[in-house]
Amino acid sequence: MTLDRHERVAAIIREVCLREGLLTDIPEDADFFDHGVSSLAVIQMQIRIEEALHVTVSTSDLMNQPTINGWIGLYTRTAGTLTEAGVPADPACPV
Repeated sequence: MTLDRHERVAAIIREVCLREGLLTDIPEDADFFDHGVSSLAVIQMQIRIEEALHVTVSTSDLMNQPTINGWIGLYTRTAGTLTEAGVPADPACPV
């Protein structure tokens, strides 16, 4: 069974969060900052996720969507926009 783009992005984000030990105890719809996560930790997660997804999202957009579900939606839309814009697929990129 193949996963759609949203499911692949979600799986990668969850895997990075688990591997890094950040955001693991936070519900996917909970605000990171309400749980004491620092801006620096958010940026560290952003770097790791973007390395894994081969896409870039502005830090300010991520700070305005401080939930795992928000990030999944934002990264899914960004990956979709790149594909729809005709940006050649990177063979190493899983989305």
